[in-house]
Amino acid sequence: MESGKIDLLYHYDAAGRLLIRKDNYGSTVQLLYADVMRPDRLTHIYNFTSHTLTSLLYDERGFLMAMDIGMETQSHLTHSARYSVI
Repeated sequence: MESGKIDLLYHYDAAGRLLIRKDNYGSTVQLLYADVMRPDRLTHIYNFTSHTLTSLLYDERGFLMAMDIGMETQSHLTHSARYSVI
């Protein structure tokens, strides 16, 4: 492998939604679509490397307005009170 080169692998479901992104450095991210009323809306991102779950929050018009970044503790995931306003 060339120095600085990143190889990416993407997995999609039958609906064409991106589900998993892996790279050659061992980073794996899973994308979740948990809104039954809008099945194409990305709602969560799970990072297997850092063991964090990020929830995406939308306003009533469907615009992304904030991200709730969960933080890992030694034995379980807890949600932080931090929001990144978009």
